[in-house]
Amino acid sequence: MLNIALIGNPNSGKTTVFNALTGAKEYVGNRAGVTVEEKKGKLKGDPNVIVTDLPGIYSLSPYTKEEIITERYLNENRPDVIINVADASSPERSLYLTLQLAEKGIPMVLMLNMTDFAEKNGIFIDEEALSALLNIKTVKASAAKGKGLTETLEAARKASKEPFSPYMEYRKGKTYGSVSQTSEEKQIKERYDYIEELIKICVTKTKNGIGFTEKADRFLCGKYTAFPCFFAIMTLVYFLSAGPAGSFLSSALTDFTVGYLGEAAREFMISVNAAPWVMSLVCDGIVGGAGTVIGFLPQLTLLFFMLALLEDLGYMARVAFIMDRLFRFFGLSGKSVIPMIIATGCGVPAVMSSRTVDDPAKRRMTIITSTFMPCGAKLPVISMISTLFFDGKWWTAPLCYGIGVTAVLLSGLMLKKTLLFADEGAPFIMELPQYRLPLIKNIAKTVYDRSFSFVKRAGSVILIASLAIWFFSGYKITSFGISPVSDMSESILGVLGAGISVLFRPLGFGDWRAAVATLMGLLAKEEIVGVFGVVGGAENVFSGSAEAFSFLIFNLLCTPCMAASAAIGKEMNSFKWTAFALLYQSCFAYAASFLIYRIGLLIVK
Repeated sequence: MLNIALIGNPNSGKTTVFNALTGAKEYVGNRAGVTVEEKKGKLKGDPNVIVTDLPGIYSLSPYTKEEIITERYLNENRPDVIINVADASSPERSLYLTLQLAEKGIPMVLMLNMTDFAEKNGIFIDEEALSALLNIKTVKASAAKGKGLTETLEAARKASKEPFSPYMEYRKGKTYGSVSQTSEEKQIKERYDYIEELIKICVTKTKNGIGFTEKADRFLCGKYTAFPCFFAIMTLVYFLSAGPAGSFLSSALTDFTVGYLGEAAREFMISVNAAPWVMSLVCDGIVGGAGTVIGFLPQLTLLFFMLALLEDLGYMARVAFIMDRLFRFFGLSGKSVIPMIIATGCGVPAVMSSRTVDDPAKRRMTIITSTFMPCGAKLPVISMISTLFFDGKWWTAPLCYGIGVTAVLLSGLMLKKTLLFADEGAPFIMELPQYRLPLIKNIAKTVYDRSFSFVKRAGSVILIASLAIWFFSGYKITSFGISPVSDMSESILGVLGAGISVLFRPLGFGDWRAAVATLMGLLAKEEIVGVFGVVGGAENVFSGSAEAFSFLIFNLLCTPCMAASAAIGKEMNSFKWTAFALLYQSCFAYAASFLIYRIGLLIVK
């Protein structure tokens, strides 16, 4: 059995290497903090080789969570060989970790990843000279294009079987002494001095002018242009996904699934003399419920595509940098922006990505507030209310996302005043990656995975929930057992909805169907649309736009779906903190919905 550890700086391409070696499908992003825990996989074609992808780190100083995880793994598990994945475009930054890893005495191979990108930017590395000076096998590679992987793996196998004594010329005549502050500072200085020597000998730079990244950042991250650029980009994203193009495609798909397929299913049932309850089950339960949800797939796919494009381009890391000063005022970190943006796709990875926020208080606050952002599952609800009550205006979606951001900031402002969320105000440090041409393979994979996840949920959880709603909305319990009803308000679901609807009357949606939809939304937010697809259209439930918008806001801000709630529990690792998070979200949603409804009545009337 051969154990290989992948270690490198954030954004060096480790996860891409891991996926290529193991065939795994871990998420790849052009920003720091994508990998926040160790991941294991077996080498493709050889189950006797175990590859472990460790979090991105800059050094082995055990200060951050990622550094602690990596240091503990090296000390307790001690792999047979390390593949040190280094960004060839930033050798000065990458080599410090290389020297520290070499001092561990574990056999190692240095993989100069993204060499093609480095050479395009005029950075050329003499890998043979570097290998000789470090006494570490060095391989040029481009994992995203599949280059250098075989050579790196062969070098790792060979290195694991040979004695390891790194950079002997560097060690010669140098003694670090005892582990004191002075000796530690001496070690750090000696490492950086040696890195300077290595760069002079092994690295040639042919371009000394300002690169594309620096020029672009002057505009996209400029003092006066950063915020306008950010809002313009995000408005364009949501205009394209939820605006005319997305709405047209979703309407076409809904007409096909609910209209054409529903009518075809009904005609088939009639032709085979199916029982009325079977016809209702298929047409109203399956097609009417799950089919309605599937109809919103085009809008979600467009949203996933554009967010993946920005991620792979390298802009998302800039968003955290741009927003840090604003977010810090509200008690959050600039790194909190990343979970918020990820939350527009799905709340589960958003909650998990909060691990990149270093301060514990800010991390808890990020976990609690990130799901205020409308996720992909909430977009069908936004589209439904927008279409039925606001004539499909494109600005409805951006308004909902704006309300989500406002909810995050207001929560931060309130929570930071409490002792529960007191913090030390640690400085914000984050790497800004180079802008790169997006890889079609990465974008396609991301869009496919997220879209397939949505379809899978519609075909499993949503389908089962739709069938349950169909049954409980069509039958009632009597002294003789279960019997069908002609009036849904008398059904099992109607009685249950009527019982809890009193809670929502102050918010303007006291109808039992709206109450049931809200309850089912805790299972999966898409199912809100599925409920109305089974029990009757939303246009028959709400008396006006104020009531409908109040319903929308409550369901956007309240406790998220079961999967996201479970993720909150896992990340909080505390029953009390989890209970506080879910209770706070629901109370905040109730207060926000109440205010919006009351203000809406004044505007409408």
